[in-house]
Amino acid sequence: ILIIMAAIAVPRYTDNVAQRELDTAARQLAADLQWSMQIATNSTASSIVKMMFVNKSPYGYYVVQGESNTVIKPTTKLPTTILFPNEQTTVIFDVYGKPFSGMDVVVTLRNTRGQSRVITVHYLTGQVQMQ
Repeated sequence: ILIIMAAIAVPRYTDNVAQRELDTAARQLAADLQWSMQIATNSTASSIVKMMFVNKSPYGYYVVQGESNTVIKPTTKLPTTILFPNEQTTVIFDVYGKPFSGMDVVVTLRNTRGQSRVITVHYLTGQVQMQ
């Protein structure tokens, strides 16, 4: 009986852990995108702010500013259960805090269980939305 209960409980527990790590990573990424936009807006110079994504294991991102790419936020490593299947390698914010690309920016985080979260930076409003 204990073995049967454990066989049912362990997969649920690991699904819960993976879901929590995904939600936490998505919230942190959304907050860091907002922070990067604010830094770009508050910049006294006409320097841009870039969030650079590390698209290989261990996945993560860091933030640089200006022509010399001065690191203003060191690499944030994502948990090992999080995958980063994006073609997006950089998000650049201009001095108005808008994505430099001229369009909405969409970043997807996925975990090893197949669950995903999508973070969108809306070009016109600068709003960061997590789904």
